[in-house]
Amino acid sequence: MAIFGAGAQALPQVLAVLAVRPIERIWIVNRTRDRAGLLASRLRGEGYHGEVRIAPTVQQALADADIICTATSSATPLFADGAVRPGTHINGVGSFTAQMAEVPPETVARARVIVDQREPAWAEAGDLIQARDQGLIASNHVAGELGEVLAGKIAGRQNETEITFFKSVGNAIQDLAVAGLALTQAAAEGLGIEVAL
Repeated sequence: MAIFGAGAQALPQVLAVLAVRPIERIWIVNRTRDRAGLLASRLRGEGYHGEVRIAPTVQQALADADIICTATSSATPLFADGAVRPGTHINGVGSFTAQMAEVPPETVARARVIVDQREPAWAEAGDLIQARDQGLIASNHVAGELGEVLAGKIAGRQNETEITFFKSVGNAIQDLAVAGLALTQAAAEGLGIEVAL
């Protein structure tokens, strides 16, 4: 796995992937080595026992990555389209305006794209908007929503060489569901305090 960014979103994104995939090596790609080192320490603190490496180059990280996760506020793509190997999965969670894009438009065009929700994605996801505005994709390029994949209504990956791209711009119902689970767990463990607002 290659994680781009070492900010607040990085650790939860990596932990989410680790919950569903046996990752042997994590490459951290970040502008500053100090923040990358802090993320590496946090991963080890969470019990990850695989290799954690700070990538000397983007190319080295992607040459080894089956999964790419982007969690930055970049206005320009973080890697070249040609660096993405067939069969790679990409989680794009950082860019959230039409002016931001972490994934190259050419990669978006050759990927099977799943979004959290179509309408917000087309309003906010610069990765998709820029690829569409360059004439590389049309609105029907989005294969479906995450809920459709989870419900078995559509396929996620269709073959081993397909590049898949999950683009998330956030979803209030997901936030509410996670908050509800956290509240239930906290109550069960007797944690936290109740505050009147």
